[in-house]
Parts: sequence; structure tokens; C-alpha cells
Amino acid sequence: NISVLICHFPERRPSSYFYADQYSYVVYNSKYTAGWIEKRWGFVPHQHIYPPVDMDANQAVKSKIQKEKLILSVARFEESGTKKQKELVSAFIKMNQQFPKEAADWKFVLIGGSTERNRYLDELRQMIQNSRLANVEIFTNVDSDTLKAYYQKATLFWHLCGLNQTEPEKVEHFG
Repeated sequence: NISVLICHFPERRPSSYFYADQYSYVVYNSKYTAGWIEKRWGFVPHQHIYPPVDMDANQAVKSKIQKEKLILSVARFEESGTKKQKELVSAFIKMNQQFPKEAADWKFVLIGGSTERNRYLDELRQMIQNSRLANVEIFTNVDSDTLKAYYQKATLFWHLCGLNQTEPEKVEHFG
């Protein structure tokens, strides 16, 4: 018999009912995760496999898509705010206020999954509305073609998960 543990992050500590070191293979999704497996579980994991994300890196080159002055953030709109979208929007608002000429041509797009009723997302939309900025947009639950199109035309990808965080399991460790 062969057993495989796929570890996204070693949140659970070994105990009387959890034997991570007894698996035939422990697979990890990033070097960050591997380091924490070694630190928390005391052994070196076996295999690094990148998360299965279907994004053709050569597609933008093949189709000669022109990059735009677009900043993209992609993350779930979690009610707890762990992905730090409010902090991103706040920083973008400040950039627009402090450097209006430089920021005028830039657009900030936030894309993420969300449930139908999401207080955090509502507050984020209100924050954008109150800023009166026309160069910030939010899209939820988009299809993969739309998401790929934004990745292709974005000049910058912006992510703050883990900002001011001291608990390693709350830092983005996707890969």
C-alpha cells in the first residue's frame, strides 16, 4: 500500500491520531510550506507539486496582448478580510490622492469568489463608492476566460495576504 498526504500548510500538529510522518509520500505546494513542514513536523517532505492552475503563460505572448496600466488583485472576498482587499483599496485611494497625475491613467481591478451575501464585500464596495474613484472595479465569481484575460492585460499583480501577520498559516502559501 502507498499513502500520500497532500499538504497545503501544516496547520495541525502531530498527535495521537495524526501521523504525518507515517505516509509513504508527503507532497507540498510551495517551498514556504515545505519549510514549515520541516519546522513543525520535524521531517523533510518528499515531493513538490505546484497547485493545478490552468494558466498558459505563453498565451499573452502568442496573442500579442498589449499590457494596460492595470493593477490586478485576485483573491476570495472572505468575510474575515484575511486577503486584505480593504487595505489594497485604501492604499490605491491614497495613491490617487497623493499622486493624482501619475495615478490618473491606472485602473485597479479586484476579482474574487464570493457568496451571495457578503458583508465584507459590501463594505469594500461602499468604501470604493465613498472614494468617488472611477478607476477601481470589483468583479465576483468570474469565469476562467474572463480571469485569464485580466491576467494577460494587467501590468501589475497586487496581493497583501499576510500583511502584519505573525501566524504563518495565515500568510498566503499557495505556491
